[in-house]
Amino acid sequence: MSAIDYILFQDRYKGNVVKIEKLEIDSNISDHIPLMLSLKCDISYKKMKEHTNAKSSKVNWNKVDKNEYKTLLNEKLEKIKPISEKLNLDQAFEELTKIISDTTVKIAPRKRKGKKKKKLPLMNEEIIQAVKRKKTAFFVWKQHGRPKEPGNFYLKENNHHI
Repeated sequence: MSAIDYILFQDRYKGNVVKIEKLEIDSNISDHIPLMLSLKCDISYKKMKEHTNAKSSKVNWNKVDKNEYKTLLNEKLEKIKPISEKLNLDQAFEELTKIISDTTVKIAPRKRKGKKKKKLPLMNEEIIQAVKRKKTAFFVWKQHGRPKEPGNFYLKENNHHI
């Protein structure tokens, strides 16, 4: 085994390593030896939901009052303890991230949710059948190569139901 074939991982994951094995792949033409790392991990729905629970809406910074954002951010940053007083660096980063995201949410324009209007105020059996005939005619026209000639039967059928 050459000295350039490694799998890198953080020490905190050392206990989760199940095995590291050398793969025998005949089609490998590289000077490197392929390795496979097997890990124990929990990818439950609950864990995944915790990570994806944060709202990630894109902020249009052209519509944000940047001076107000800066002022609010400075006020909140002045209230936190310096990192040297923190025992946990991860905790400091989480606090900083929370301050930035909370300030962004506070200053960013809210998206308005409008009520969806029904396409047709009244849907009766005749309309339902007409929609079905239109969809069927379109499908048949598409199956026959989407002909464009004005006298084509399938084109006429498709356009007849518009």
